[in-house]
Amino acid sequence: MAALYYPRSHVVEAPFLAEKQQLQSQLDSLGPQAPERTVVADRLRQLDREIAGAYQRQSLLGRLGRLVEPVVRPLGWDWRIGCAAISSFPAREVVVATLA
Repeated sequence: MAALYYPRSHVVEAPFLAEKQQLQSQLDSLGPQAPERTVVADRLRQLDREIAGAYQRQSLLGRLGRLVEPVVRPLGWDWRIGCAAISSFPAREVVVATLA
């Protein structure tokens, strides 16, 4: 979905860049059998997930999800579930048209 991808700005990744470079250099300097390698690799994967989450928050769909969050909060939903509900509208219409 394009709304989850745009706008794509590398400014979002800037706060994570120093730690990511440090972890990558640590990973490169460790031997393949080093026990610390798994810890560093796990942190690097976690950091990649945090960066992906930051991109999602800044996307058009993420912004729209945070806009409707006060409406869906009484249901126990957060902005992420609000995004999923918003993005499901076209799919439901397609399903209804197909069933008709």
